Amino acid sequence: VLVHGLGDSAACWPGIVEHLAEQRLVIVSDLRGHGDAPLPDVPVTVRALADDLAVVVHRVAQRPAALIGHSLGALVAQDLALRGPALVSALVLEAPAWTADDSTFPDVARILRELNRTPYARLLASVTRDHPSWPAAEAAPWATSKRQLDPRFLDRATGFSQDWVSPLAKLAPDGEFATTVLLGQEELGGIIPGAMAVRAEELLEGKGE
Repeated sequence: VLVHGLGDSAACWPGIVEHLAEQRLVIVSDLRGHGDAPLPDVPVTVRALADDLAVVVHRVAQRPAALIGHSLGALVAQDLALRGPALVSALVLEAPAWTADDSTFPDVARILRELNRTPYARLLASVTRDHPSWPAAEAAPWATSKRQLDPRFLDRATGFSQDWVSPLAKLAPDGEFATTVLLGQEELGGIIPGAMAVRAEELLEGKGE
């Protein structure tokens, strides 16, 4: 089960889906307020998004699933793994949006609002220009997802910034599943500070990577 990041959508995994689907059932779904998913008139929390994900695992996978989450999606997958470990067979957190305070969210929200108002053709041209190494199949879904985002999601988001690293110690204490965390190098633009990465490695020792 692939869980996309803030401002993306289920369509933003084309190459990954193609690769994994050769040997596995691959499930993608939109977080509420993203892609084709409606946004309920309630506050948006990671717990609520994880509850949505639990429904996907129950109804579609119908068995414990390997959760692969990117950015915000990693927080959602982590929360589900902590509260519903019986639903998880493996956990992969890719560039998780581990932020301990709310200082960066206003800037991220501002950028996403600007992208949301930008014409599709301009978005497509910008991503092609700014990220020439991206596979061509990823450009159009990226541009489309920015236009699909319900901007009210950004207004209703709450509780995204907290201590996400310490709870790693509680993941699968009896070894029910392995946890893998993929962190970009900080000097190359990775969003996770080095000290936080070291702490995560310490807490996950013997439970994953």
